[in-house]
Amino acid sequence: MRRIGVGFDSGPEALQALALAAALARDCGASLELRSVVLPAYPVDLSYDTDALERSKAIVQKQLDETIAELPVDATGEVSAGSPVDALTDLSTAVDLLVVGSRSWGPVRRTIVGSTTARLVREAHCPVLVLPRGAATGQPGEQDPDAASAATTAA
Repeated sequence: MRRIGVGFDSGPEALQALALAAALARDCGASLELRSVVLPAYPVDLSYDTDALERSKAIVQKQLDETIAELPVDATGEVSAGSPVDALTDLSTAVDLLVVGSRSWGPVRRTIVGSTTARLVREAHCPVLVLPRGAATGQPGEQDPDAASAATTAA
């Protein structure tokens, strides 16, 4: 494994996915490619503020750059606009593994709006490692990514 992709939105699930991906990258000698996605503004907003999307992307890129600077492994990152599934599916063509966190809001919401992660798993061009929601929320069974990596290495 040479390149690991990470879907990153600064949320707790994404931070936990990033921590695990960084531990895996360190153990494998791989690099990371982070992808953040900015949803386009509502079309009416764009008619009044044509630069809103570019400003949003710049803000997210700055946050992404700050996150990358703190990582213990070689990493790059990109911000795109549009559908998170489309952006991450595109990223999956350039990496050996894609790591994402799952919000897993439950069956009612999933029925109404679908599941980004479920669609991503179906459409990705590489294996996808999905951390369940409990991994990032302090639920019982949550493990530190370094401890989990060490346990896997020892096994």
